[in-house]
Amino acid sequence: NLFIYQAFSTELVLDQGEEKLLFVDFLSDNSTYLPLKIQTYGTFFKERRLNIAMVTAMVVGALILIFLNMILFSVSGHREFAWLALAQAFYMVNTIHSEGYLTIFFLANHPVISVAIEDMFKCGFAAAMAQFGRSFIQTRTYFPRQDLALRILIGAAVVTMILQLGLGAYPPAVQKGLHLAAWLLAAGIALFLPLIGFAAMKRHGRQLWPLVLGWASLAAFIVYAAVASLGIFEWLPINWHLAGPVGLFDAIMVTVALGLNLRKIRQEKDAADTKFAQ
Repeated sequence: NLFIYQAFSTELVLDQGEEKLLFVDFLSDNSTYLPLKIQTYGTFFKERRLNIAMVTAMVVGALILIFLNMILFSVSGHREFAWLALAQAFYMVNTIHSEGYLTIFFLANHPVISVAIEDMFKCGFAAAMAQFGRSFIQTRTYFPRQDLALRILIGAAVVTMILQLGLGAYPPAVQKGLHLAAWLLAAGIALFLPLIGFAAMKRHGRQLWPLVLGWASLAAFIVYAAVASLGIFEWLPINWHLAGPVGLFDAIMVTVALGLNLRKIRQEKDAADTKFAQ
């Protein structure tokens, strides 16, 4: 697992008694996830098939949730369903990329483009999820100061996404700065959302507990991944295979919170209609 190449493989075929020397030249920064591991042909593809199965299950689950949220958006007209579907789409593509498939098959000779895609979809997910929170919780009405902070974070994330389009033309210092900014924005939004969710739960009701749980689990993973991948602590490991399950769990919890909130609104409406009729 490398800083730019999420994964790569080279097959070595040796006759009995034969020796070969493999030389790997890192043209860019490499992470602390070394040493490289040499596996047999069968073991490598066995692990790869298990990984493909996990990624496929995550993608299918994300597509079902995206479809469900778009149906609910078309029926109810609540924009938070559309923002949640967009956030789920961003996270789905970013998970596929973090597993190395885009790099292995399409971007093996384009490491800068690989980093730009990673940071673009990372910021896109954070911005879409923050916008979902603004729409669902109605922060402009109930939490104006927090709403201003969210708008600033969303704007910074969108600017960072746009700047990724010219990443190859920037000097190395600017590239590293943008990569750091993408992680800081993703971590900042991830930490900010559970606090707003908790405040919303206190104000609007306990039916929002899945929202807090989903956002908190996502925040813990993103902050940990940011610290580990940036090499702040060289001994800190990171397993990118957890990105898909954590993101899917977050999407399920947030969708459940939306459903519970709609049920409460319906119950309150029925109670008000009954009282009015009486």
